[in-house]
Amino acid sequence: MVGVMTAILVALVAPVLIASAQTPSAGERFLASPVREWTYELQVHGSLGVHFDPYFVNSVLLESSLSHGSRQNSNDGKSVKFTLRASAKPLNGEQPLELDEAAKKAFFGPVVTKASLVVVRSVDPLAENHPWNFKGLDRNGAYKPLLPFPQPILALEIRGAMDMKKDDPWILSELLAFVPADGKTAVDHLGWISTPVTAPVEVPAGAFDRAFVSRRPRGDGRNSPRHTLESWVAEGVGLVKLVALSQENKSLYTLQLIAYK
Repeated sequence: MVGVMTAILVALVAPVLIASAQTPSAGERFLASPVREWTYELQVHGSLGVHFDPYFVNSVLLESSLSHGSRQNSNDGKSVKFTLRASAKPLNGEQPLELDEAAKKAFFGPVVTKASLVVVRSVDPLAENHPWNFKGLDRNGAYKPLLPFPQPILALEIRGAMDMKKDDPWILSELLAFVPADGKTAVDHLGWISTPVTAPVEVPAGAFDRAFVSRRPRGDGRNSPRHTLESWVAEGVGLVKLVALSQENKSLYTLQLIAYK
């Protein structure tokens, strides 16, 4: 079974909840969704492994082998289908999810016991090793992946609690996609790009003309190869497509929405 970005992107997404109690922005309204079940199909191209690189929300670990690596394609080129379901009412700004075993392996490298969807504002207080937090420190005390974005953005994340056999489990989070907070202005910052689509994005679940496509670098270059993640988010639905590209711009794997309700 392949395991995606831990997410892959993969991260999947939707009726996302905003992790704060402010007036919803245009971007937040764009991401709001009544959908409660998403079924995806993951296709790994060739015999390549699926890479994952989530970050720890509540741990100082950064580029750990627990959260960076690859899952080998053990399905002989066959696609894998899995479903995400809203399992309960939102709690503390997060939408609890029910993940089947295929979904757990697709999004998270380590075993997780529960998961949730959440939308994070770039201006909110974040974990010290969040991908866009310039205050994080690496093992050499110099972890600065990004300068602050020139405009507010919203990150769509899927989070999973690792079974640590204790009361305070480590929380892994995979950034699935990001959109401008105002729901319209294109983002282009140090290789992180998000723009409205110019043509409908077509997947087995349908064609969506009101959507954003985001592109960002992934992989730490040690435990998992450096690659690019492209993801499409449709208004009122959530994540509809995700493609991982190698440094040679070859497709590594594709995730597509095949049904939702």
